[in-house]
Amino acid sequence: YPVPLFLLIGLFGGSYFGINSYKMALISVVVIGFLFTIFGYTSMVKNLLQGVANGGYCVVEQRVYYNAKLMEHADAESFISYSQADLNTYDAQLYAKDKQHLYYSGQAVSGVNLENLHAKIIGSDLYWLNDTQVIKGERIVEGADPSTYSAYDYYSFWNISGHEGNQVIYHHDEPMHNIDAQSFVPIDDSYGKDGQHIFYQGLAILADVDIDIDTASFSRLDENFASDNQIVYYVTQYESAKPMPQIHAASFTVTQYDEQTNSDAYDKNNYYLRGEVVVTR
Repeated sequence: YPVPLFLLIGLFGGSYFGINSYKMALISVVVIGFLFTIFGYTSMVKNLLQGVANGGYCVVEQRVYYNAKLMEHADAESFISYSQADLNTYDAQLYAKDKQHLYYSGQAVSGVNLENLHAKIIGSDLYWLNDTQVIKGERIVEGADPSTYSAYDYYSFWNISGHEGNQVIYHHDEPMHNIDAQSFVPIDDSYGKDGQHIFYQGLAILADVDIDIDTASFSRLDENFASDNQIVYYVTQYESAKPMPQIHAASFTVTQYDEQTNSDAYDKNNYYLRGEVVVTR
C-alpha cells in the first residue's frame, strides 16, 4: 500500500517529511521487490502465474511438481495424488503414485511393489499394503506381514505382526525382537511389558537391578514415576530407570510441583523432587 499512497500524495503536490513523494514511491518499490525476492514471494507469484501449486502435488503441462519443485522422474500420465477426502486422513496428501513408484513428500519410496498396493488405516496411522510389504512414510516396515500387521487398541505406537507362535512386536514401526510377543502388553505409547521385562520405547529398562519386578502389576503413575505392587521407580527419557525401595509405595502420591515443599511427590514419610528426598514430613 505505500506505493499508491505516495503516488497519490505526489499527485496533489505533497511531500513526505520534505522528501518528494514520487521518490518515496520508487524507494518503496525497490524495498518491496527486495523483500519479495528474499522471502521467496517472487517465485511463488511466478509459480501461480504458470499454474504450479506452491504446496502439494500438481501436474502442469505433462510435468509433475511437489511444493512447486519438479519431480523429474514422475510419470505425468499415470500420476495420482490423494486428498484427505480420498483416504480419510490428513496424511493422504503426502502420498502419490504413478505406474512406477509410490511417493511420499515428493520422494519415491524405494523398493515398493505396486501390484495390489492399497491404503489402509492401522490404528490411527496411514499405511500402504501389498501382498508382501507394509509401507509407512518413506520406508518399508522391516519384516512386517501385511495380512496381520495391526496396532494395539489405544496405543497405536505399538504394533504386532505375524501369526501366533511367530509374532514380532513393533514400536514406531521398528521390530523389537527382544520382546516376548505372547506375553506383551502396552502400558502407554512409550512403555510396555512382557512376562519378564519392562520396556521403554522398545528397550528393556531395570534389567540390571537386583530386584524382582512384578511386571504384572507394573504401571505408570505419571511421566517420571512408575510402580509395581511393592516398589516405586523413577524413570526419565534420558537417564536409567531406578528403583526407590525407600519410598512407601502404598502411600506414594505424585503431585504438581509444590513451591512450599519444593517437591513433586510424597509418601507418608517424606516429600520428593525428581525421585530424591527433599524434606521429611
